Amino acid sequence: MASRTPTKRRAAPASARVTDSSKKSGKKFGGFAYAGADAAPRRALNFVDDASDDDDIFVPVATHKLVGYRREGETTPAPHVAAIFDLARRVCDVPRDFEAQHKYGPKSGICHEERVANAYLAGMLEGGDEELRRSLKRLVDRREYAEAVELCAAN
Repeated sequence: MASRTPTKRRAAPASARVTDSSKKSGKKFGGFAYAGADAAPRRALNFVDDASDDDDIFVPVATHKLVGYRREGETTPAPHVAAIFDLARRVCDVPRDFEAQHKYGPKSGICHEERVANAYLAGMLEGGDEELRRSLKRLVDRREYAEAVELCAAN
């Protein structure tokens, strides 16, 4: 009979480490920590600045720089965008956390004023005259920007 060479034994896998201190109170199961029914609620992980007040809204400056987004007042938008932005601020309720909400569209390569104007034209902001919004959308779609500025100034 041929002799068999012994197989190498693999080392036992090291247990996973949990780095967040709020998760260390969980129970151990198979090397992994999980929160049981009696565990304390978990806290948010590093998404807000702890030194700020509760009323301040977190602004991801690094992300804005990466995608080329400009906050309000950092750039001068086109005249028709500025007119629609001013109209939207006058007649609609722009949410306080508008910059943090992804439902109003992407931030890549645009400014706050343009994003508010786009949300107004798309009907995502509450308030305002629906017929005026439709007329402005029609003018912008046809690229009749001078007429759009005049319509915004008249209202």
